[in-house]
Amino acid sequence: LVARFDYYETFPLPESNSPDTDHWGYYNKANNTIHRPLFTYNGVAHTGASRTPSLDAAKSGMLKRIYSVYGGFTEYNYELNSTTAGASGGLRVASVRQATQESDPGQTTSFRYVRAGTNTSSGQSFRTVGNYAYGGNTAFAVVASRNRYECWDIAGPTTGYSRVEERLPNCSYRVYNYTFNTGANTDVRTVPAGTTATQNTTFFPAAPRFGEGGMLTSCVSYDSNGNEVEREAYTYPASPQSKGTVSGNLPLQIQDPTSGATQRYTGRYIWDSRSVLPISVTVSGIDTPNQTMTFTRDGDTLLPVETVTTTATGDTYRTQILYPFHFNVSTVPNSASTADAYAIRVMREDH
Repeated sequence: LVARFDYYETFPLPESNSPDTDHWGYYNKANNTIHRPLFTYNGVAHTGASRTPSLDAAKSGMLKRIYSVYGGFTEYNYELNSTTAGASGGLRVASVRQATQESDPGQTTSFRYVRAGTNTSSGQSFRTVGNYAYGGNTAFAVVASRNRYECWDIAGPTTGYSRVEERLPNCSYRVYNYTFNTGANTDVRTVPAGTTATQNTTFFPAAPRFGEGGMLTSCVSYDSNGNEVEREAYTYPASPQSKGTVSGNLPLQIQDPTSGATQRYTGRYIWDSRSVLPISVTVSGIDTPNQTMTFTRDGDTLLPVETVTTTATGDTYRTQILYPFHFNVSTVPNSASTADAYAIRVMREDH
């Protein structure tokens, strides 16, 4: 049971429309006066808001501890996201400590976001600042973009990790590997200021923050001596099922590199929403029977309706899963006279 929550309070949080944020929208206490980010274009530095991240400022307001009614607590420690180029803004969990009291060193689980066998960050940027072709061969630069309802800024990168280590208190550890796919299913086009017509010319490449990156491909467990104990491998469909499109607008300002003239645009995003769920999981290990489980999912809800488990010896076990929506209860009375049928009706109405 939870008794209370504590939060980091290094600095008071600013107003919701404050320009003092890093590229991810976290507070950076930079004392900015404008929202447009600082940028360099054609070798010329343009004044603007600093997006340099600050760990102490970014942590302000973040969850610090969860206290139990029995006196113990769980404490969360954070650090800035990073790539090989350095800190990139936003926060990630560095460690989680569980203790019975303040003086108790407790048990700490730590996380390392590094490439195998190195101290180099496994973080990669989905996008970096650059020029984009528009209107033939003319290259324009995005010089301002800010949406207060997104934690993303075109003038700065978002970050994904391909590998994360989870170091457990008993010195054993797990390694998680993730996909990093810079492809995307987003179409970005422009709407000139003062108009409502979306131009047919794509303004810049599709935003890969909507790509199919970040999917867990494997989880490998090791003992305290570094010996592999268990491995889980995940596979995903080559062409994820489309569940529809979502569209939105993002204010942009671009600059002509020749004349220096700037133009205001609305970036029109059309996002093809796709659910990326594993179609199979293979498990192997010292004390774990080798087996592969495949999933068949309902086309509408994407819930698993059948699992097939195949062992290393070739034995196959099939499990079918039924949900309330599989049952026709149109003739079931609104009473509890038939307990099973009535329960199905209630489940369908509630879910």
